[in-house]
Amino acid sequence: MFHTRSIKNNKKICKAGKDRTTYCMDGQHLSDNVIRKNYKSLQATMVDRRNPSHPSQPLMLSVDVKTVIEAGTTINMLDETKLSAHDLPQNYPIQPTNPEEIMLSANWKNKNMEQAKSGRDASVFGGLGVLLASVAGDTICIPKMNALAVHTSFLQKYGAELIPLNQPIPIEPAEHESLQQLYLVEYYFNQRYVPEYALKMDGGGGIFVETHPFPQLFTPLSPHCSGGLILGVNRGNHEYDFASFEIPFGYTMKIKSMVIHGDSFFVGPYAIALNETELADSVLFRKNTSNRDIQKIKQVAVEPVKIPLRTECILSGIVNKKMLIDKFLHADKNIKYQILLFKDSVSQTKHIKGEMLPSTSSSSSSIKQKI
Repeated sequence: MFHTRSIKNNKKICKAGKDRTTYCMDGQHLSDNVIRKNYKSLQATMVDRRNPSHPSQPLMLSVDVKTVIEAGTTINMLDETKLSAHDLPQNYPIQPTNPEEIMLSANWKNKNMEQAKSGRDASVFGGLGVLLASVAGDTICIPKMNALAVHTSFLQKYGAELIPLNQPIPIEPAEHESLQQLYLVEYYFNQRYVPEYALKMDGGGGIFVETHPFPQLFTPLSPHCSGGLILGVNRGNHEYDFASFEIPFGYTMKIKSMVIHGDSFFVGPYAIALNETELADSVLFRKNTSNRDIQKIKQVAVEPVKIPLRTECILSGIVNKKMLIDKFLHADKNIKYQILLFKDSVSQTKHIKGEMLPSTSSSSSSIKQKI
């Protein structure tokens, strides 16, 4: 049944929650016709996840639906997120990081092979399978890096791309015709979401990763957002590479269809493009024991490369000039001369009086930990 609640002329899409309660998300950016046509699908994207023992406040909440995106088109993410160009930072104090990842031996069993125990609201895609990890210690530590600090080839290995919000973003077509519409929903993640919900058996049931046959976008909506998006690669023979990436404010992370990923460690407001489908394959990290205990997962920040102060300043300047170039490219076609000057100044900083700049140019040089 289609209905919205009107509060000060703001349309609200509502859904029945636990204990006969109702929760809503803002739908003011959509027309009544769009809401009517997509109402059940919009409801399926909604969450109100709370500590099952003390459900006094949401730990993850769907706040607002920004727009409906058509896969296979190019979008202006700055407009779609309703952010202003004036909100975006002009520079980033990012130090280069040598990429790190872990290789994990694990058995991926989808929900049809083995159903994981969890709270009933643990996934917007329904049932959950298990990822049975064989590790010696109590906790799996996944390296966490700022996505702007590693080379693009390392992101490409994981099927990901980091794109500034002021650039047009092409969205690849979904692999299934029924999933060409993506709903850009704002979710708020409380900093207590992992310990008080995700890692509780009657809550999230563990940290999840998943694949699905549509591309996805993840966009922080505040400079105070934190936490890394987990990305994985199936190496075959029950071996997986994992790494996690913080997405800097002012950028969006785009991943391809069928990329292994999980967003449990986000903190703050994020706009996430998704659709609801039974074709998703979501699994929970569990120990490979008879009890299928929850496998603890931790994100560990990778230390930046230690470089001389003068070289650090030069690298910071390179990043800032690159950002300016990107802005110029999409602001005015009549300033190519200034762009060339910036590019020339960047190229001249590759070797400074014999100082060797740290190499982060290839994913093949990443540090790999085997667990």
